[in-house]
Amino acid sequence: MENNHEVRYTVHGNRRRHADRPGVLQPADKKAEEAKKQQEETKARDLKKLQGQWVVVARYSSGHKQSIRWDVEVTEPNGQRKLLKDQPMIWTFKDNTVNGLPFTMDISRRPKLSTYGTVNAVNKKVTRHYIYMFDEEQLLLAESGHDIYRGPPADFSGFISLMRLERVKQP
Repeated sequence: MENNHEVRYTVHGNRRRHADRPGVLQPADKKAEEAKKQQEETKARDLKKLQGQWVVVARYSSGHKQSIRWDVEVTEPNGQRKLLKDQPMIWTFKDNTVNGLPFTMDISRRPKLSTYGTVNAVNKKVTRHYIYMFDEEQLLLAESGHDIYRGPPADFSGFISLMRLERVKQP
């Protein structure tokens, strides 16, 4: 008598499918699909939560407290450049940009990662890697340093620079 209970599988990409029922996903595939869907939902929720303006309320570099204010150069409507001294540090998240620069999020790793490209003081393009987490209504951003060859810190204990931000209250 022939064994009719033998199950044959074929591999299509990275999904395992029933050889006799090519459109049927196996339980492992369903779990992977659910995990991917959950990651996308978390990413959308984090992106929505980031939207708006955040002000730096604490900043540390190499374990030392740093100023939370900086000098900002702005261009006035007439094209003249002006330096505004001692301004609060503001981060503005709008859609997929931070301070007008595109950024990406990787919520699959722990801690979560945000990466964006910027231009340094000598007009050289650099990639900044921050790990982030929400602490109730505050946002924590940690960076491994300004060295473009360094990746993000492995966790919040391995940072060079740490910022705590609060959402700007709208009047």
